[in-house]
Amino acid sequence: MDDAVSRLPRAFPDAAWGVTASGSSIDCALNWVQVDPQGATGSSPSHILLFDHFKYGSTATEDPEAFMAVVGSDAPGQITIAFRWLNPGDPNANPTGRADVRYQLFPQSPPGPIDPLPAEVAD
Repeated sequence: MDDAVSRLPRAFPDAAWGVTASGSSIDCALNWVQVDPQGATGSSPSHILLFDHFKYGSTATEDPEAFMAVVGSDAPGQITIAFRWLNPGDPNANPTGRADVRYQLFPQSPPGPIDPLPAEVAD
């Protein structure tokens, strides 16, 4: 895990990534680690790293995103990530946009989404 985190490009030049949360799917096959820049705020970009039985596979999104968190696991080899975003008029601390995206393990491929990423995150 430490090696995968250390290879991520930094979101801010002077702030290394620090692990802020971790967990796994209900069968412990899909493992995840959330990292945030040291000194981050709620609106700072973060990454969720996905692991297949503790072997690094990918990040949940290509670029770091603000306002995302793993919210559970309802199936073996699967987790759900909640993505949130600011809509016009939202205060920075209270984004009202939200979509839940399920991620799962795939044979011979890195873990990835099985639901479409919201346009607000994919762009």
